[in-house]
Amino acid sequence: MSSPAWKHKKRSASKHQDEALETKKEDGRNPSKDMQNLVELNRAWEKALRSHAASPLAGANGAYRPIGGKTMGLLEALWAKPGRASTLDVGARIASGKIVRFWADPHFGHDNIRRLCHRDEFPDVEAMDAVVLERALEAAEDCDLLVCVGDLSLKNPVREHRRLSDLLGDRHVLLVGNHDVRGASAEQWVRAGALASLAFRVPSALLREWIEEDEPEMAELVEWRRLPKEVPIGCSHWPMPPRRFPGADWLCLHGHIHDRPAKPLRMNCSVEAIGYRPKTLRELVSAQLLADLALRTADPHRFDPEDDADADVDVDAEAGMGAGGNGNLAAGGRTGRGGRP
Repeated sequence: MSSPAWKHKKRSASKHQDEALETKKEDGRNPSKDMQNLVELNRAWEKALRSHAASPLAGANGAYRPIGGKTMGLLEALWAKPGRASTLDVGARIASGKIVRFWADPHFGHDNIRRLCHRDEFPDVEAMDAVVLERALEAAEDCDLLVCVGDLSLKNPVREHRRLSDLLGDRHVLLVGNHDVRGASAEQWVRAGALASLAFRVPSALLREWIEEDEPEMAELVEWRRLPKEVPIGCSHWPMPPRRFPGADWLCLHGHIHDRPAKPLRMNCSVEAIGYRPKTLRELVSAQLLADLALRTADPHRFDPEDDADADVDVDAEAGMGAGGNGNLAAGGRTGRGGRP
């Protein structure tokens, strides 16, 4: 039996970039122009996240910041040195047939998460960590990239990040979440090569192909003519409300809300929502998601009035921890909004 792919020799970041450029050349595209468009796409998502962080949401116990000050400090430090984020064209990889999988919120070492997010199948935190890691490595065997969308670990996230980097090489990509602030400085994360956010485009023709093959009875619900040629997707730990998106044609891929269902125009890749097995974009996209996107392109304010107060779920509020620096604006402390995360 051949050894798992994650045990094979690591590939360098430059090799990945060369492969992406070769793919674009074969498609007759201009690599330099595509790279500039990618940089602009990432900046648009960064700007949207800043706007989201600066716009208090109404919670059960008063207004609260969706992204806390300490966490925003980390994001700003990572945005100041974008590095791989400015060259990592996830969309080009997906369009060329390479496999990219997404997952979020493994929360390695977080015992209380078993109670807070209904991980009842695990008798203890050690069993939970072992299964979550095993399934991630199994999913990585056939993929070009394994993207963790935040909250890698509660106790020592940098160490866990390095462990996955040792196992997977540069195929492991981490976008930081609020828990990843705990126990690590911004400088450590910059040196470790973590990212704050990611944005990419996927051809709508490819999305249509997936839906017509996987959900043929639902494909007719989508007004395909209303979708852009390429659909931009912003990827960050937090589920940003559509009114903060850079444009009416965007989708959001996120974690943070654990076992709660995603709202319109958003895809939740928290491990509880995906059976603890990282998923491809094809597995996360649905006909309903794209039907909603088509409606929004026709009416840019569609889905804006919805109440997003319970979309920003924070297990720290339940557990009495203040890792992320979020807080109730009136009291200056954290917002314990009640209910399970």
